[in-house]
Amino acid sequence: MKVTRLIAVLVAAFFVLLAPTAAQAYEGSEGDVVTTPGTPSGNGCETRQVTVTGQPGDTLTLTVRGPEGNVVFRESQPAGPDGSATFTVEVCGPGTFTGTGTDQDGGVLGSVEFAGPAGGQGGPASGDDGTTAGTGSSSGSSTGNLPATGMESGTTLGLVGALALLLVGGVTLVAARRKAL
Repeated sequence: MKVTRLIAVLVAAFFVLLAPTAAQAYEGSEGDVVTTPGTPSGNGCETRQVTVTGQPGDTLTLTVRGPEGNVVFRESQPAGPDGSATFTVEVCGPGTFTGTGTDQDGGVLGSVEFAGPAGGQGGPASGDDGTTAGTGSSSGSSTGNLPATGMESGTTLGLVGALALLLVGGVTLVAARRKAL
């Protein structure tokens, strides 16, 4: 009787440990961020179109951070009837830039990483707040990418914890059987 109860508790504990990974399946708002390849714009800089897709009528914001994590571009504009807004972004200098799209409630719609021009010098013309004025039009298309699932982070730790719990339960089960004999 005690062994059956122990097995039932172990099975329940295993499913409880896996439940958070299923609960994280769709985090944040549904949306997407995509970019076109960069084209040289002079002075070692390049220009690219970044499209943020959210809900029609929402105000969408694109924030681009440079390799050091500083904001090099931030602009908001209303989404068109298809739920997208396209921003023209100019980046200068080598490194990896990260563009993050958010909706009007601050929910992250997605992000995209892209490389700046190799050997670029200087920086884009910026406003007083360190952001770059850009132009945009409410057009674009969706790529059909799936939303982030949360499985990228913490999965290994969760599985190790589940395996450790099963191992402890197995040792307890063996000890209980030996004691019963």
